[in-house]
Amino acid sequence: MLPSPRRLLIPAVASLFSLTMLAGPSAAGELLGKVKSVDVDGRKVVVTEKGTAKEVEVAIGPGTTWVNAKGKSPKKFDLTKLKPGSSVEVSLDDGAASRVAIKAKKAKKKVKAASATA
Repeated sequence: MLPSPRRLLIPAVASLFSLTMLAGPSAAGELLGKVKSVDVDGRKVVVTEKGTAKEVEVAIGPGTTWVNAKGKSPKKFDLTKLKPGSSVEVSLDDGAASRVAIKAKKAKKKVKAASATA
C-alpha cells in the first residue's frame, strides 16, 4: 500500500523550505573579497573572491550604494578612491553591484621594545 499524497507533501515542502533558507545568501549574490583592479572609465571593478581566489568582474551602476569603512553611506562615491587590495563586500544583482561595503583594515599590533634598566 502506498502512502497518501498528503503524507509525502509535508516532508517535500519542509525540505524545499530548508534548501531555500540555506541557499539564501548565494541566491542574493553576495561577494566577499579583495579589489584586484578598478576601471574608473568603464565603471567596473575586479574582485578576487575570498576562499576561492576566483576573479569576478563587477559593474558599478549609478544606483550602486556605498558604505565606507566607518559604516557611513556617502551620497556620492568617487570610484578613484577605491584602491586595489581593499577588502569589500559586494551585493550583486544580475552581475551589477547594488551595494558595496568597504571593510576596515585590521590594525597591526604594535610591539613595544623592552626597556633595559640597569
